Amino acid sequence: MSTEHKTPKKRDSSKKTLKTKLKEIRKPLFAGSIIIVAAVTGIIGGFFFINQPQIVEKVLICGTQDNVFNLDPLYDPHLPSIRLIDQVAEGLFDYDQSKAETPLIYNLATEGEWSPDYLNFTCSLRRGVQFHDGTPFNAEAVKWSFDRINRFMEIMPYDIIRYWVYMYTNSDGHPIINRTEVLDTYTVRFVLNKPYIPFPDLLTARSSYILSPTSTPSDEFIPLNTNNLIGTGPYKLYSCISNVHDTQYYYCFNSTLKANRNYWNGEPYFDKIIFIPLRYLNLTKALESEQLSFSFIFDPETLQMFKDTPGMTLLNKTDLTVAFIGMNNDVMNVTMRKAISYAFNYTYYFDVLNYGEQFVERARSPLSKEMRYSNWEAFSIPYYNITLARQTLINANWNGTTGLTANDDTSPGNPWELKALSNFPLATYNITYPNDSWRMGNYSLEIARNLRQIGVKGILDAVPRLEWYYKGLAGELDFDLTGYYPTLNDPVDMLNPQYSNKGDGSFNIINFNDTLVQQWLDAAIEEPNTIARKQYYYNIQERLIEELYPCVWLGSPITNTAWDSRIKGMSFEGIFIKILYKHGYY
Repeated sequence: MSTEHKTPKKRDSSKKTLKTKLKEIRKPLFAGSIIIVAAVTGIIGGFFFINQPQIVEKVLICGTQDNVFNLDPLYDPHLPSIRLIDQVAEGLFDYDQSKAETPLIYNLATEGEWSPDYLNFTCSLRRGVQFHDGTPFNAEAVKWSFDRINRFMEIMPYDIIRYWVYMYTNSDGHPIINRTEVLDTYTVRFVLNKPYIPFPDLLTARSSYILSPTSTPSDEFIPLNTNNLIGTGPYKLYSCISNVHDTQYYYCFNSTLKANRNYWNGEPYFDKIIFIPLRYLNLTKALESEQLSFSFIFDPETLQMFKDTPGMTLLNKTDLTVAFIGMNNDVMNVTMRKAISYAFNYTYYFDVLNYGEQFVERARSPLSKEMRYSNWEAFSIPYYNITLARQTLINANWNGTTGLTANDDTSPGNPWELKALSNFPLATYNITYPNDSWRMGNYSLEIARNLRQIGVKGILDAVPRLEWYYKGLAGELDFDLTGYYPTLNDPVDMLNPQYSNKGDGSFNIINFNDTLVQQWLDAAIEEPNTIARKQYYYNIQERLIEELYPCVWLGSPITNTAWDSRIKGMSFEGIFIKILYKHGYY
């Protein structure tokens, strides 16, 4: 979305406008236009702060990239929706994002302790806390919320809950939590079906937020057109102005939160937070009136604008998302997967699709860069080397490579390309993509070009988005152009869903199946020794990257953030799991 600047009409210079008064109080912040571009996983928009001395309320206006589509932590984790939910509800544990390692910290719990056999995890709860509706927070409320999770796992359609249910499922397909027991008013015990060492991390997840048992529906999702999202957080849901989308689905186009004056961790600074999609705002006027003071940036022009603006703090940080081209392991063996990994021209992905190194970093592991036990330095990741790609197929005596030479000739009509275009290519694969996406169409076209250079035919297959989505879920795509964004700061949240061939592999859409990797995945879950766990995950990363090539790992987006330097308290030292406005002040 871009804006245009229009020449203003002449005004009576003897009268001071509101804009003139604001300029006398506050130095200019921005000039020019702003463009917001979506990234791999779906994007949060900018933040707008109104600093008007004559208004008593301190209001933070959050421009989002999209509408709020749900209010329930157990529904689809749509980013604008969960950013709102994060301000209203809380978990027993959280992450300290003021520290680079993002350690676990207590939140609604004040203590957590394992039993010697790691089958029981007992939490002492914070006293004197109330939900926004006045219901007391206690062990009964915790049990009610986790019983609701287990109940939803049984009664809700899998397509709706698949985005979080994997976190509560063991490799044997049974729930991680056997039952939740109330020991006394402020003590709760989680009884597990078998040891699950990252369980404290699971208590930080949005799906593990504790909701009011008085106001929350126990057997259905929180309706969007109500204010029934009731947590213990620093802000209360005040209004959700909803509308009907496509005559069937509700969405909120204007949502307002108000400060929880009785918040257990201290009254938040902002009196009110308003979420409005950017498309509903006149960005030109927002910039001219100097209201914009916090924004995530996703294109070079806007980034340069902020760099040229005085009084701004800028930060760039690698995102949690890892984007990749998933290769169907049932269709392509390791030889072909390795050849494709070296035949892909990474320059196109980084410079053409993602604006270069300012906005994306080459992923050097299937784990997010700053995630616990991730290692982006130790392994030899594939790079563009067409000679090596061709030699890989020749060394394996791939049927049809007789007479072909491993060289770097990619000129039109070279022997490898002619082989791909003949009636007898070395292999043929479908490259399926949603027909409503110009970006993915061009992306698919580039993959087909690269495949031709190793004698492989790629058939472009544009289908309706829902068909593409469900084929992906069923593991029926030859190539899956996607990415993965974790919820927890632990490898179990990225590796098991994607690479386990058991009950916890709900996102294993490339049909990956390796006995050794599976053995390490299972062992790491139950290993309490941190050194041993780290070694398991080192071994897994090494085998995936250097031996098995299940995916073409591409990159992680770099989030460029800019804000008015007078806004303090917004901590970005840790990994970008949550953004909590309760820490901000002006």
